[in-house]
Amino acid sequence: MLSLQVSDVWETPPWGDVEGGSFLNCAASIDWEGSIWDFAGVCRTLELELGSTVEKHGRARVIDIDILCAEETVIETSQLIVPHPRMHLRRFVLQPLSEVWRGQIPGLDRTPKELLHSCTDQSLIIRFTTFAEDAFSGGEF
Repeated sequence: MLSLQVSDVWETPPWGDVEGGSFLNCAASIDWEGSIWDFAGVCRTLELELGSTVEKHGRARVIDIDILCAEETVIETSQLIVPHPRMHLRRFVLQPLSEVWRGQIPGLDRTPKELLHSCTDQSLIIRFTTFAEDAFSGGEF
């Protein structure tokens, strides 16, 4: 049985040098049985199938799936960095993540909620919609 918890969806302005209109952001906590590398492959396949391009950096995309953290796992390779190296700087990441992740972020030794309170990013984020918890039969399937 796979457990899934999804945050609300938040509307946010572009961050950094990315052009475009508003973005929609959410976070999910998933109990995954396989390796983090298998999960990263699934995420990338989903991105491509939903219309994202191969080039990700600094461009608006149809969908962008990032692995923000994975329990106590720390990975730093050219293909994958976990925890996400800039999440503590981005309110649009911390707000939804704080709804689904209560633990400390490895290397930052603070929870997403604690990081959100000290985040210097003051971008306006607006709740776009609340995720329907019964969408996946009570969060498990």
